[in-house]
Amino acid sequence: MTTNKIIFVNRVFWPAEDATAQLLYDLATGLAATGSTVEIVTASDGAESLSPASGAAIKIHRLDQNRMRTVGLLAKAMGYLRFALRAREAIKRIVRPGDRVVAMTDPPLLGPWLGQLARDRGAHMWHWSQDLYPEVALAIAPFGVFTKILGNVKGWRDREWRAATGVVAIGDDMATKIRARQVSPDKIQISGNWCPAGLNFADAVSQREAWNVSSDDFVVAYSGNLGRAHTLAPLVELAARFSEESAVKFLVIGQGPQKSRLEQRAEELKAVNCRFLPPAPRSDLGRNLAAADLHVITMRADCVGVVWPSKFYGIVAAGRPILFIGPADAEIAQIITREGLGIAVAENDFATAEDFIVSLRGDPNRQTMLRRRLNAFHRDLPGLAGAVASWQRWLTSPVSS
Repeated sequence: MTTNKIIFVNRVFWPAEDATAQLLYDLATGLAATGSTVEIVTASDGAESLSPASGAAIKIHRLDQNRMRTVGLLAKAMGYLRFALRAREAIKRIVRPGDRVVAMTDPPLLGPWLGQLARDRGAHMWHWSQDLYPEVALAIAPFGVFTKILGNVKGWRDREWRAATGVVAIGDDMATKIRARQVSPDKIQISGNWCPAGLNFADAVSQREAWNVSSDDFVVAYSGNLGRAHTLAPLVELAARFSEESAVKFLVIGQGPQKSRLEQRAEELKAVNCRFLPPAPRSDLGRNLAAADLHVITMRADCVGVVWPSKFYGIVAAGRPILFIGPADAEIAQIITREGLGIAVAENDFATAEDFIVSLRGDPNRQTMLRRRLNAFHRDLPGLAGAVASWQRWLTSPVSS
């Protein structure tokens, strides 16, 4: 086993419950349990070390910066910049020749900020791409001048990808986008995300009671970030079509910049069956997922290949059917269709989505069949164990000069 350190860099980590914090916690503890020396560079909330049940210790470098809780593009940009600058200082202090530095994508473009510095220190640079920037921002940028600035960033980002030891994409669509930027195929690896470790899917009945829904109600849930990369307006429009069906409940569980607009739209459409709930803590996430009868995943057409809805893995682990609203050529839409995990519909195809909900609600045998199919699909996924094995192989293999 190599004695070189594996150093992950991400703005959020345990005990935070952001998606990337949970993924990093799972992977880091998994690698540490195999005997790898793992360190984390992150923001300042939390303890300075982590000793999981396995006994494998992880050293955490908490930078002198409170986690960002402000809103607004400018405030977020300044928070991102502060973390990136302090992460560079941390890399200077702790990296030694032969170390592996793995940058995630919170804040955006973190890897390019650190790449040359890590190489100058004799380390091997890896990019773990949970999403692609500036492509995500270009898809949702509100201002033309902002778009032009971000467009100029691509060249810098691409050069850093090409100079890296490796770039890890979380899906085939994303890997295709990275290859299109003239990154050597030998440097690109694919490792899908996974259901967060330790989720408990039991006690769904009590969760439904907490939601004030009965066993006869059919619950359609969207659980996750209400960010701009998601096509969420159709969800409220669809709920309005069932506003006179008191037994069909739509739950929007999460927080994000679209929430107030969605609440306003639901009120305009008199979608009284559509309720908005706060995000579920990790301790309750499993039973939240299991308590719904159908889960909705959405994606903007211009975000295909630049984001991947990681909520997919938790939903699959819970064994609940999926209604995907978005482009048919998206990798996730093709998986859902090919594997029979639910249905994929276009953004404005309300009729097909409505028919699917009506049909599924009225056919318990079909619900059972879909749940069994989802369970079988989940058993065949590489999951966290597969990700740990892949990352261990990549990060501990000798690297040619």
